[in-house]
Amino acid sequence: MLTSGESIADGAFAQYDLLTSVTIPDTITALGADVFEDCASLETIEFGGTMMQWHELVKDDDDNKQWEVACSDGVYKTYHVTYVLDGGINASSNPASYTVGDLGGADGSIALADPSKADIENYTFNIEGNFNVTQNAYKFLGWYKDSAFGQQVTSITFDLGDVTLYAKWSEETEQEEAIKPYVRVNSENEPSSSGGYILFGSYPQTVREYGVIINSQETDENGYYQGSDGERYAKLYATPYSQDYNNYVGRFANGETITYGKTYYFKVEPIRWRIITTDDSTAFLICDSAIANIPYDNDSNNYSDSSIRQWLNGEFINAAFDVEAQKLIKTTEVDNSITSSTGNGSSYTLENTYDKIFVPSSRDVTNYLWGFDSNLGAKDPARQIEASDYARAEGCFVSRDLCFWWLRHPVDSSYVNIIAIEGSLAGSTYHVSSEVVCVVPAMNITL
Repeated sequence: MLTSGESIADGAFAQYDLLTSVTIPDTITALGADVFEDCASLETIEFGGTMMQWHELVKDDDDNKQWEVACSDGVYKTYHVTYVLDGGINASSNPASYTVGDLGGADGSIALADPSKADIENYTFNIEGNFNVTQNAYKFLGWYKDSAFGQQVTSITFDLGDVTLYAKWSEETEQEEAIKPYVRVNSENEPSSSGGYILFGSYPQTVREYGVIINSQETDENGYYQGSDGERYAKLYATPYSQDYNNYVGRFANGETITYGKTYYFKVEPIRWRIITTDDSTAFLICDSAIANIPYDNDSNNYSDSSIRQWLNGEFINAAFDVEAQKLIKTTEVDNSITSSTGNGSSYTLENTYDKIFVPSSRDVTNYLWGFDSNLGAKDPARQIEASDYARAEGCFVSRDLCFWWLRHPVDSSYVNIIAIEGSLAGSTYHVSSEVVCVVPAMNITL
């Protein structure tokens, strides 16, 4: 039993395995952080005041909130809400948990917001570089406490306790057509509201298929040629990597040998980006292929001065995205500090840059929360990148369809980190002026 007028210090009973119960008077003036942390035998906490008084004591400490406390007007605890959305997307304001204090008292409530649901039925990529999207739009009919939709709930109240809420949707759907700058897809490029990829922007990628005739007499405003299949094509004189390596280097993905100096045409296609992280309004994306083969720089390993940075935020962004699409690309403060080069032993300190599009760092591609192996020396399939036909014709080194690609942080004089074919760090393998390493862009966009 604690006496009145006292405060309880941080971690006062932490790791006290013999503690089974505590009685706290309502005159306690302050409750420290993690007071009952790791009290494995603690079964009951009694508080002489009200639930709201207890909430005021614990409001800034999640560890203290997790305990059930018998108060003078009821049991204070954190309740959890599970939402069954049936393919919908929940509103960010709907809480995953709540306490009586969050409600504003035992008689208070939190209004439930409507979720949304719009399944993409189909999309086509148009010549302007956008997507014609057909969606099935569902009408939300309410939240219910049961899967049979017999008990409707409009707000979270104290009497709900731990609860599962089911979203009810209209059976009939209204089909909507819209032009969008991007579309979300799965690994098969099929439309999916929960897919792990986004098609956004366009760039020359796949070599022209046999039988497609190119109108080589005129180009559009972007310098592309029209094909007999209705697609746009970019013209390129091939300068492939000259050495044959395991019968893969110097070949397109279809197996065709790339002939030095020959003119080829490449289809302008949607760029597929891997969704690394996302929230309600922003997504961090890394390109799912090696989009081009360009040197990092002539001689500088300083990312802020590099020609690859200038290319990404100049020639590339203007070629790949129209004016409206570029508005969705956020300006990112790019971390060029030593900490961004985790695992390479670098001592280089560079100033941060502010870019629309940037080269990933070694920290980015070792974040296990993002699906990468935390060991940069591991042969990680998540870091293995396939080269586009266009990049192969530009001269990148390819083996088993995979390529080397740049990271942005320096490791030695005139060298930067790169990822090797098998997905591990290659270190000081190629000089920054090398013409056989590809670029894999990254960026943040507004959803």
